[in-house]
Amino acid sequence: MNLSGFGVAYALGVSLAAPPGPINMLMFSEAVRNSRWSAFSIGLGALSADAIFYALVSTLRSSVLNSKIIFLLYPIGCAVLLYLSFLLVKGANAKQSEKQVKGVKYIKGLGVGLTNPLQIGWWITVGLPLASIFGVEFALGFFSGILSWVLGFTSMVSLYRERLVKAFKVISYASAAVLCAFALYFALLFLSALTA
Repeated sequence: MNLSGFGVAYALGVSLAAPPGPINMLMFSEAVRNSRWSAFSIGLGALSADAIFYALVSTLRSSVLNSKIIFLLYPIGCAVLLYLSFLLVKGANAKQSEKQVKGVKYIKGLGVGLTNPLQIGWWITVGLPLASIFGVEFALGFFSGILSWVLGFTSMVSLYRERLVKAFKVISYASAAVLCAFALYFALLFLSALTA
């Protein structure tokens, strides 16, 4: 196994799972009001959505890689990552939702994950090239990173409850920095493809 590919994908998985967004807000709310396992089921649903997108990307990968579409995905992926970084910095001071999560938690997480336009856009523009570059290490690292975040986040919120609200700002800035680094990587791939 290529440990560098695994590590890169792990960092990316954590950086994408950690920022404040609909899934983390749902997990936060559920962990504060109920239990970490209830919050974990929401995160597991969202992870399942990513697994579905990964399966689709892996199926389409061979046909897409043989076309010139992959060349265009680098600048688009760079733009998506920069936009996500912008949203993280902009929303770093956003307040947590006070609404209680109701219904089947796993299905709610899966539904939010499958209908999130940014998540869909990320898999088309960023996930496809990364899966083609790193192969199986990408999947193992990426989903390990997401699962680590979901387990750690729900456990910490259930232990410390409202104290973690302040930590969201630090998490947002750190995640934005990681996403910017990946955006730079995609820009360099695009520039090297242009000069090749």
